[in-house]
Amino acid sequence: MSYQELEDGNYYFYVAAYYFIDMEEVYGSTKISGPYIVDTTPPLNISLKVPEKTISEMITILINATGANKMCISNLSFCNDNWINFEESMQWQLIPGYGEKTIYATFVDSAENSSKTYTTTFLDMSHQQQQSIPVHQT
Repeated sequence: MSYQELEDGNYYFYVAAYYFIDMEEVYGSTKISGPYIVDTTPPLNISLKVPEKTISEMITILINATGANKMCISNLSFCNDNWINFEESMQWQLIPGYGEKTIYATFVDSAENSSKTYTTTFLDMSHQQQQSIPVHQT
């Protein structure tokens, strides 16, 4: 079996020295090494839930990523720096300005396997109430 065929799990190695005496194999004591953990599965069930439309630049993101322990969220692109601990929800500041906004997320687990996703919301601040100034007639 090669290392490419290993399934995720814990592996132990048993090592024993041997030599020949009078054409017979003689084994020394066995040493155990491990566990060596093989983990190739990235975070699963990843999702970002945001409002379809918002009038505020500050929104709540509901986050799911089974197996993730760190995440990187960005308004610009997928990122792999500025890691923060995984949270199931967070407040997020959108880029100012009317229109569709994309939020990118990268998640990693303790073995540094990563998964990526993105979502969009529409920022429409044009419907915010405008302050009325009373007009007095004389």
